[in-house]
Formats: sequence, structure tokens, C-alpha cells
Amino acid sequence: MKQQSIKQPITKKQLGILLLLYQFRFLDTHTIQLLLHHKLPTRIQSWLQDLTRKGYIHQFYDRTSFVERTKPAVYCLSTKARKILKEQKECEVYVLNQIYREKDRSEEFKNHCCYIANLYLLLNTLCTAQKRKPCISIQR
Repeated sequence: MKQQSIKQPITKKQLGILLLLYQFRFLDTHTIQLLLHHKLPTRIQSWLQDLTRKGYIHQFYDRTSFVERTKPAVYCLSTKARKILKEQKECEVYVLNQIYREKDRSEEFKNHCCYIANLYLLLNTLCTAQKRKPCISIQR
């Protein structure tokens, strides 16, 4: 007899988090909160913990030293998220195939991806401050 895999449902906001991680590859907790325009960091953290527990994302957070504990956790997609994102029309299969190597990327690359996301937020803030539409749209 075959065992059927139990599909663990995710919410629309959690799917939004997966799509953000698809677009930027690595994001920290604070940046995800800003990208989702959400006021409560505890809500974002509970969604991220749920996605981590279900195995859709990987969390990089070091609790061994005081300096590392003051930094926000960094997240990337897991291979399990690939199955969900394949169903989304804006996700390309070639890019999703790169997910297998994400958790082994260097610290420098993770910081670079987080920097790009922060730069994106800064540029959008400048554009909206000038009362224009956002200058940059994220598309692959």
C-alpha cells in the first residue's frame, strides 16, 4: 500500500512570502516585513516559523554569540517550495531548479541578495515620495 503525502496548506500571505523569496533569493525578517507593508513583526515571524516548520523555507540564524543574535534571521526557499511555485504562472522552471543549491550559498552572496532587496525598497520609497508610481517592478 502506498502512503499518500499529506499536503500542508499555506495562506495567501505565506505564498506571497515564497514569491518574494523567489524574486530576491535571500531575505531577512525586517525586509520581508517592509516588502509586505505589514506593521506587526510578530505576525511575519509566525508566518516564517510556520513555513520553516513545514519545510518550505530554510532559516539561517546563529544564536551562539551576542553579535549574531542581534542580526535578523535570513531565509531562502527550500526544495519543498518548488512544488508550490511550479504552479504559479510568474515562476520559471529553470529558476526553480536552482533552489537545490540555495542553502549552500556563501554568506557574501546572502548579504548581496539582502542588499539588493533593501536597495529596491529605497528606490521605491524615493519614487513614492515624489508622488509617482513605483519606478521599479519586479519581473524575471
